[in-house]
Amino acid sequence: MKQKVRILNINPCGCDAEGKITLTLLASGIEIICDYQGSDQHVYECFSIGEETEADISLWLDKVDITEQRSLSIKALPGDAYEVIGRYKGTCEYDGSQYYIVDSLIELRTTNEFNDDRKPAETGEWVSAVGLFYIELL
Repeated sequence: MKQKVRILNINPCGCDAEGKITLTLLASGIEIICDYQGSDQHVYECFSIGEETEADISLWLDKVDITEQRSLSIKALPGDAYEVIGRYKGTCEYDGSQYYIVDSLIELRTTNEFNDDRKPAETGEWVSAVGLFYIELL
């Protein structure tokens, strides 16, 4: 989903095919690290350090489950993973695939890959989504 962000750092992996971008989510002030896929040239065509822009951010390689927690949050975990606590909003289709929507400090598309892509909750229930942030290079 589109988020207003400030790009803090661009870290290509050295293979000219992927890397990581550190950014601040302007709506919440939270700093996160996002994976990206694309060439070094393409990432620098899409983003520049210090730039404030809109970026398409989702949660991937993730698992979404019902939780007892009742406070919106985004928390960093080891290995560049994050836990996002929010309310389940249903599904959406994006780029030919079905995604699940979690409304937290930001609204996110998630895949729920590690739960066999099953529906994680009923609309309005509190969920915990654990995975990696991904930023699209458009």
